[in-house]
Amino acid sequence: WKAFRSKHYVFVYNSRQEIANMVANQIEAILPHYIERFPPSEPGIVDKIAPVVRITSELDVYHLYGGPPGSAGYWSPGHEELVFYDDGSSRADVTLAVLRHEAFHQYVFYSCGKVAPYSWFNEGYGDYFAGCKLKGGQIVEEPFLWRTSLIQKNVQAKKHVPLKDIMRFEQQDYYGGKANIGLCYAEGWSIVYFLNKGPRSSVAARFKPAWRDILKT
Repeated sequence: WKAFRSKHYVFVYNSRQEIANMVANQIEAILPHYIERFPPSEPGIVDKIAPVVRITSELDVYHLYGGPPGSAGYWSPGHEELVFYDDGSSRADVTLAVLRHEAFHQYVFYSCGKVAPYSWFNEGYGDYFAGCKLKGGQIVEEPFLWRTSLIQKNVQAKKHVPLKDIMRFEQQDYYGGKANIGLCYAEGWSIVYFLNKGPRSSVAARFKPAWRDILKT
């Protein structure tokens, strides 16, 4: 294993150096967006903690670390590591989207005193950042296309989870205990995206003033 430190993170890897560098560039670019929306409860906590990101060279090693089947990366609060694997860059866009999502969970864990928000908020914001792209050295916020069609179809068919229910889902409910997990993720993303972008979109005239306080509250 090799290791290096970026401005805010420690990277441990036995993968290719260019993959480790790519992950480091992405996570450092998205971090200011996490901090802007969620100022840490303790100033400078990210610098003090130096969160760990581990990148394995093979999928088998990734699974030995606890990587769920079919996943490209995961955050382990028990081990306090963000873990990914080098898949040969065949799915670079997928890996980077998952990185931005999981790195948000890692950031919230430390910034909020090692607790997690409700799942619609936690997973919804993870997917909100997953939709971002690094363009010209700047993070651009875009819709997360993995989720759009599923939530649109279910809303149109009136098969989405009622808001009063999904807002109260515990993690096990959100992960398939009370509704389809894919739908929950799509709906959580859509709520967070709407509350962020609604005031500056074509529906701005119908966006109620009270909704502006939901996310920060």
